[in-house]
Amino acid sequence: MHYSRHHESVGAFSPSTDLYGFSGNTSKRRTPTVPAFDIPPETTAGEDPKKLSKFYCNCRYLWLRELHGLSTTMMSNSLEEKLFWSFVIVVCGLVSVLNANAFLGNYYDRSTTLITFVPVKQITYPALVFCPKNADGLRYDILFEDFVANVGLVNISTADSVIQYVIAGSGFDNVDVSQWTDAYKVELNTWYDKWRGNRTVLEMFDFIFNQNGYRCDEFFDTCWAGSQVLDCCEVFKPTYVMLRGRCFRLTDNYNQTDVDENSKLSIRLNNVQKGTLSGRKNKTQVVMYMGDAHPEVGIYPRVYLNYHDWNRIRFIQRRLSMLSNNPQCSMAPRDQGKSTCFVYNWLMRVVVNPLNCTVPYFKGMLQYVDDVATCDPLAIVNDYARITSTMLEPYHYESYSEIRLTTPAGFISELGGQSGLFVGCSVMSFVQLILSILSLFVICARKIYVRYFSLALSIDLNAHKNPKDSIPVHDSSQ
Repeated sequence: MHYSRHHESVGAFSPSTDLYGFSGNTSKRRTPTVPAFDIPPETTAGEDPKKLSKFYCNCRYLWLRELHGLSTTMMSNSLEEKLFWSFVIVVCGLVSVLNANAFLGNYYDRSTTLITFVPVKQITYPALVFCPKNADGLRYDILFEDFVANVGLVNISTADSVIQYVIAGSGFDNVDVSQWTDAYKVELNTWYDKWRGNRTVLEMFDFIFNQNGYRCDEFFDTCWAGSQVLDCCEVFKPTYVMLRGRCFRLTDNYNQTDVDENSKLSIRLNNVQKGTLSGRKNKTQVVMYMGDAHPEVGIYPRVYLNYHDWNRIRFIQRRLSMLSNNPQCSMAPRDQGKSTCFVYNWLMRVVVNPLNCTVPYFKGMLQYVDDVATCDPLAIVNDYARITSTMLEPYHYESYSEIRLTTPAGFISELGGQSGLFVGCSVMSFVQLILSILSLFVICARKIYVRYFSLALSIDLNAHKNPKDSIPVHDSSQ
């Protein structure tokens, strides 16, 4: 249908005359009369008006464009589609609420780094390693007899110097080689070669330190756990520690199964350092190292124990679980132990690469030096100060800080991610939704006010053609 009488006034919009008017039949409400704009003929020529009436304009509600599921629901034409999309919206909304609730619970319950005390029935002891401070715990009587048998009659001082030369040449610390001149080092090496004879350097090392070193029963006097007496040689096994010498370490499967006093490990040690390395500046002591299940034992952490003193040491076990993608963490096999990386790098950078050989006490103990030749004692003695130096620079320390896992910014990001993932909305969506709700309230309030509280006024412009008829006459007689 085309309204020709409005054709000449297209563009002249007057809401009081073009869109609405008052009718006598419905005096309490305004009813639309004729449209203000022409309706193109092609929009009504081929479409069913009932079908067109099903489509509603939603451009007034801008927030519908943000809530994708809701806009799809509003634009659905069938009841089945509306029910389906409504169900999807409800499910996503519930999932979003549950996730937000769980996140809020974690925000309050786990606001700091997770620290948990785990009670267990038994706990494994750390790998305690006990070493004499000096590596001269040897059976000198047997060594002197073998030395005389291969070299001949010499004085005790010369034989003792050769043994000290072997200790230093094996890579063990606390030998004062600064008093030896280069010529005297060559002389000591000559005596050593005569003593060694047809034996290899590794065989000579095994003869001196393994076969004629101090024994377990000589080093440990008594071991007991609570009231139970232990066999020290059953719970301690021989090993070698970097730069220190032959030591004994606690077995890996030794556990504490009772409370402190009932199951604490007590040890009484003997002095096996019988050589001449000890002096005023080199006190006779026992060094205790704390290691792990790996064979490498570094120079730290360590505790010096004095003889004739009672020492009580308490350990607290701590387990750190770090993220696998942490750049400070490594999953390489040689980086797993507490001292594995340190010992490996020291051995490769200080000994193997410069000298093209390795210290004898790690042969057969560490697999990555099995194919490396054993260093001659003179090569180590000539570079003794550099090899035994443990100065580390730059200095550093470990810092553990308790921090919050969730910050306000992270909380906002998490909440926005939940709403964006499951509902598809943002802050603008909520703003537009609030504005649309306010607009809806205003429209409803206006309709209620107009319908029930306003005074309906109808003016008929044709009722009084003569203005005088509508003017009241004043009676002067009254």
